[in-house]
Amino acid sequence: MENRLVTAANGDRYSYDPNGKRVVKRWADGSGGELYFYGITGQKLATYSCITYFSDLYCGLSGPQYNVYFKGKLMKSKGVVVATDRLGSVRGNGNGEMMSYYPYGEERTSTADSREKFGTYMRDSASQDYADQRYYGVGTGRYTTPESYTDDPKNPLSWNQYVYVRGAPVNFNNPPGGQLRNRDDVFDFLNTDGNCTYEDEGYEGGGGGDEPPPLPPPAKPKPIECDVTLMSTEISGIPFVHTLLRVSAYDPNTDETQSADIQAGPVSKTTGTQATRLESLTGNAWLNSSFAPGDASIPRPVWDFGSSYTNTQLCGDVTRLSLAQQAFPPGTITYGGILGPNSNTFTHSMLGSADMQVPGVLDLVLIVSAPGWSAVMPKP
Repeated sequence: MENRLVTAANGDRYSYDPNGKRVVKRWADGSGGELYFYGITGQKLATYSCITYFSDLYCGLSGPQYNVYFKGKLMKSKGVVVATDRLGSVRGNGNGEMMSYYPYGEERTSTADSREKFGTYMRDSASQDYADQRYYGVGTGRYTTPESYTDDPKNPLSWNQYVYVRGAPVNFNNPPGGQLRNRDDVFDFLNTDGNCTYEDEGYEGGGGGDEPPPLPPPAKPKPIECDVTLMSTEISGIPFVHTLLRVSAYDPNTDETQSADIQAGPVSKTTGTQATRLESLTGNAWLNSSFAPGDASIPRPVWDFGSSYTNTQLCGDVTRLSLAQQAFPPGTITYGGILGPNSNTFTHSMLGSADMQVPGVLDLVLIVSAPGWSAVMPKP
């Protein structure tokens, strides 16, 4: 058959059967190639890998790689399950690869060639597709040889027999190509009333070729879960010597948690004397520095505000507590020992700044058992 490409720009060589189907591809480096078999409908059914031995091509040593179709739609390419869009472009496969394309076939992703990709065509290289009876210049919107259909004088778009799908690649493809059929029977998508139509057995248009199929809308993000807990530290077995507020925020969308302790304590103990100033501290450190760290217990929960506050309220309280702590100037309040002001006074004042209250019974317990709880926190 005349006007057939026999040597590609990259050096690969091609052979054809009497009907114009490409049946052999020889690699440019001479190492081997591929042998193709087609069905009676013209679709490629099997690919055999070949090796070169003393300039002869030997194929089938590793068995065939089959193409499988369902109602004309490609389901397997070279033995690998594929997913195609309505233009016939392969968008993903069973190996986990994903592909996407610009309107005229240039691949936006980076995957191996020598298999079906854009618009049902075989991707030979980044610049060339084998399009059944002709070759297509990837990204150019043109075939390298003219289409073998009869143009329609009533449709100017059909006069250029090199152009791909009459310049409408987003909505149409052209699988049959040079099968000698009336072009208007296959792609009569501009009819006399200006409406777009496309009817033919086994081929479908629409869907777009430059973007993957639309994904379902993302799930609505779950709200952040906040909590505030009143904690108590025993020192030398005495409860409520030091109290603090543990705040936390959990993001169920990322499974991440942030937490911090809002608390105060005396400034670091000086030699031979007890500290006399109170400061706001952050982090999980022992704060009553007038006692040895070994005498203090691990903070234990006293009251979880989540049992009486909504999550929305708690998230607002976490913000207000953090701001109140940041506004507390370190080292400016005279430390009053067990009478207060002390760390318990600070914790109580922080709750007040966020308009939070512990239950009445617990408040009475703290007034009696937590030194300085009900003392007045002077302003800096």
